[in-house]
Amino acid sequence: MYNAAAGEHDALGSAGLEKPSSSWRSMSRRCSQKEVSKKLENLELAVEELSDGQTTAKGALSRIERRLAESQVVPALALTADQIDFLHEALRFNPYQIYKGVGRTGDILPYTTLYEYPSGVTDQISSLKGTRYTFDMKEQILIVSAADRRIIAVVSA
Repeated sequence: MYNAAAGEHDALGSAGLEKPSSSWRSMSRRCSQKEVSKKLENLELAVEELSDGQTTAKGALSRIERRLAESQVVPALALTADQIDFLHEALRFNPYQIYKGVGRTGDILPYTTLYEYPSGVTDQISSLKGTRYTFDMKEQILIVSAADRRIIAVVSA
């Protein structure tokens, strides 16, 4: 049947059926809301489990990297007294551009800015080729491998 006042076709009425009552509709909505709430709760639990798993994985990765760093043999960089004096003259300490810690041979500096040597330094000390430098909080010069960012020498101030 067509209900002209409402502007809609009443398929249920033409089939001899009654329209669903408002209480049936609200019950239907409550059921679907319960289902949605349950699914949302399950999803939140799954996200929480993933987050916990990521935290566990990050901790394990950190421990593995630390053990690996400790177990690797770092090639020694031997500098003469004259070369050390030359480095102290050529490289100027800048307190605003330092590694925020005390460098130790074998440490990896993943987020520290490393600097290229001023011209002529690697010509004078060829063993510095393939390295960069920075300073630490004790004003020590940290000679760092450019390949893996590992400290290969610490030159005291």
